[in-house]
Amino acid sequence: MLLGLSLHLLKGLLILAIVVGAFSLPVSRAMAAEILSIRSATLLRVGDQNRSYVVELACVEVSEAQSQEALSWLQQHGARGTKVNLRPVSESEGRLVAKVSVLKTGLDLGDAMVNRGLASPVPCLQAEGVS
Repeated sequence: MLLGLSLHLLKGLLILAIVVGAFSLPVSRAMAAEILSIRSATLLRVGDQNRSYVVELACVEVSEAQSQEALSWLQQHGARGTKVNLRPVSESEGRLVAKVSVLKTGLDLGDAMVNRGLASPVPCLQAEGVS
C-alpha cells in the first residue's frame, strides 16, 4: 500500500516537474503555449509544439449557477489558439493547476472571472518546489 502510494506520488511529481520545466522556459513567439480547447469553466487543454496538458485555472471556483456564463466568457477571452503563459501552482489528479495569462494582453483569466463576478476566489496554495 505504502509503495503504491509512493509510486503514485512520484509519478505526479514527475509529471509536475516536466510540465513546470516545459512552461518555465522563456516564452518566445515560436514557443508560446496556446489554448487547444476549453473543457469547462475552469478546465483548459493547453499545448506547445510537442505536448498538450489539461490545466485547471488556479485559485478560482465557479458555481453551478454561473458555469454556463463563465464558460461563455472563457470561450470568448481564451479562444482556441490564444497564446498563454502558465504559472504553475500545484498538481491535482494528473492536471496542472496554474494561473493562466493571455500573452497579448496580460489578462489573468481566473482573476478576470472573479472581477466580473463569474467565479469566486479560493485560497491559492502553492505546492513545494513549484515556482
